[in-house]
Amino acid sequence: MIKPSFLKSSVLYTIGGGLPVLASIVLLPFYTNYLSSLHFLQLSFYISISLFVQIFYNFSLDTYLGIRYSELNSQGPHKASAFIYQAGQYTWLWGFFWSSIFILSGPYVFSVLFKKELGMEFGLWAILSVMTGFFNSGIRTALQALMYEKKPLFHFSINTLNFLLTIVMGVGGILMWPDSLKGPVWSRFLSTGLCFLSVQFVFFRHKKLLSVWDGFSDMISFCLPYFLFLIATWLFTQADRYLLQYYLSEQDINAYDVLQKCFMGVEFFQNSVSAVLLQAVYTIWSREGIRTTTETNRYFHVLTAINTLMLPFFSLLVPLLYYLFISQTYFNKALDYIGIMAGWYALRPLMIYYMAAYLFSRKIYSMMIVFLFSSGLQLAGIKYLTPIYGIQAALFSGLIVRGIQLALMDFTLRKKKLPFNYNFIKMVAVPLLFILINTIHYIIYGKFSILFHIFIEFLFGILIVWLYKNEIKITYIRYKSLIISKVRDSSV
Repeated sequence: MIKPSFLKSSVLYTIGGGLPVLASIVLLPFYTNYLSSLHFLQLSFYISISLFVQIFYNFSLDTYLGIRYSELNSQGPHKASAFIYQAGQYTWLWGFFWSSIFILSGPYVFSVLFKKELGMEFGLWAILSVMTGFFNSGIRTALQALMYEKKPLFHFSINTLNFLLTIVMGVGGILMWPDSLKGPVWSRFLSTGLCFLSVQFVFFRHKKLLSVWDGFSDMISFCLPYFLFLIATWLFTQADRYLLQYYLSEQDINAYDVLQKCFMGVEFFQNSVSAVLLQAVYTIWSREGIRTTTETNRYFHVLTAINTLMLPFFSLLVPLLYYLFISQTYFNKALDYIGIMAGWYALRPLMIYYMAAYLFSRKIYSMMIVFLFSSGLQLAGIKYLTPIYGIQAALFSGLIVRGIQLALMDFTLRKKKLPFNYNFIKMVAVPLLFILINTIHYIIYGKFSILFHIFIEFLFGILIVWLYKNEIKITYIRYKSLIISKVRDSSV
């Protein structure tokens, strides 16, 4: 029986984890309205660089912390506590190491990476962005430690502090220095820096029982595959705009970038729901081995159904947000492509299912190769087709490559004797139908239509109720019994 305390903790972790995404969404209208197209593009690149260096600073330590903490905690709480202190040491060790490398190599990398017209130099803004990546890495590791120490309120408080600092400083900075990078870059640096200092208590309140070098080689061997996979993921999701700078105007790149940022809400929803589902799936796989079962498939049938209903609704919501909060009209041209962008996320529940098998079976290198190959294909499509077809090439390259990526993931899993057997209609055909209808609409009409998205919301609502009626019924019964048990427990 799931206890109310577990539900409360899960809610706090989920809401807290979503606050950084919410902060980005809240600040987006201020950046679009107060920054010129050039400054907005520069800021997008600095944020992207922060995300990139954060991968190096973290070095997948947050993932290792969870597994290592669980192992040591079974041997005694004092050993697990000592490891959290050691994780704090690792954070600072990586900080000094990678900062030296980035500062030394930054000027050369920037000169090769960016065209001169953008004015991107490895100066103050770049250094502050790199340090912001370091701060975020430390915060992420500390939050993971609090999660495994089962301190949901402390976890939520730190996320709330970070959210409030980011919003207050971000809005204040852009209003004080409009059309300048000074406000956005300094606010991100100061807010994350203050939060980073506050989480040092999480690490160093424990006793130092282990040297920083104890278990260092084990940490490296565990983290390296995850680290390389995250690099491949960054290339797949972020590297496109570094090529687009050579083929599209500043305004076109910004329109493409803002549309992607608007879909962060979809991605956060998918990640949050799948995180809950995967706990159950991993439990089944621990007991029965890695294979698809009726129960594991049912979890992802539900995710696919909810996702398919959410995408047309979100496609209606985004234009409303544009018209209400974004005054720069050149962003509106991206709305014509919203159905294609929604297609990027239609098959993502299946990708999450495949990724779970890779992670659980420790086939990280195989997954990394798939992502590297996919990012290479996407960048090739952008390089050779964008000069001819413009922003459409970037969007359709992303859509097609995501389909190829899924096929490669399925192929490599089967080759490693981890075949996935699921209901093809429920997992693949319904999302493909969504993609096909949106693609045909774009090819024929080429313009955003409110009526069209209302129509497909209604169409897929009927289709999902008919196709997924068993999953809906079972899910309803389970949640009904869960709520009843919660009420009974709280009344005792």
